[in-house]
Amino acid sequence: MKTRKYTTLIFIAFSFHAFAQRVNLKPFFENGKYGYKDSVGNIVIQPKYDIAESFRYKIGITKVSVIDTVIYYKEKEYHSPTFTLKSIVKYKHGYINENGIEITPLKYDEAYCFPNRRLAVKFNDKWGFIDITGKEIIPLKYDYVINFQENFAVVCLNRNCGFIDTIGNEIIPLKYNYANSFSEGLARVCFNGKCGFIDKTDKEIIPLKYSSAHSFSESLAAVCLKDKWGFIDRTGKIIIPLKYNYTESYFNNGKVQVTLGKKMFYIDKNGNKIKE
Repeated sequence: MKTRKYTTLIFIAFSFHAFAQRVNLKPFFENGKYGYKDSVGNIVIQPKYDIAESFRYKIGITKVSVIDTVIYYKEKEYHSPTFTLKSIVKYKHGYINENGIEITPLKYDEAYCFPNRRLAVKFNDKWGFIDITGKEIIPLKYDYVINFQENFAVVCLNRNCGFIDTIGNEIIPLKYNYANSFSEGLARVCFNGKCGFIDKTDKEIIPLKYSSAHSFSESLAAVCLKDKWGFIDRTGKIIIPLKYNYTESYFNNGKVQVTLGKKMFYIDKNGNKIKE
């Protein structure tokens, strides 16, 4: 009985080690193409791709690309009668697993690989989402999408944007001119040139009155009114006065870079200048 138990444990440990090696596959370049090697240098996937991304999200798949078309054109050099030959390269994208099996054809005009098992893809000028098996879970019918955050994704159609859930239900109608992903429970939306924030029920938490705004980070969001920037909290209260010519988009570890006149410096979350 003990022998069987130990054998099972050894098998599980070996399987885990083998899987760990596989998800640690790294791209390598040979004879003009990319393939993948494991952590000890063994070739697992032969080089045949023009672009190869890392298996960085450890979901067992990654994006690969091949050249579809190359368009050549001549561009006149500045202050010169001569022309330079240039090119535009267009690719087709798809996904493979750690065994090198293509889980989708390399047919997509654009494709993104995200850690949440939802893959945004574009085909024939329309965006949608597939899962990590290659199955289409949200139809490719949108003009533009932004990746899922907090279980919602921005989708746009006919210049109107809203939000869908992870199975494609349109939870917030496509009625905004612009929308950004949810962050800390609120999403930045804009309509008729004014921006504010809504919650996941489409309730307007912070009125659409700002000329520009950035998403929440560390409980504060940068907003702009009459060309001056400052920061508000999640209730809309102004925490740092709108007096700056420019701010970085987000606080990072309690500080953010701002510009006041010709001076650039960091402030903390109370608006105090941080000494370098």
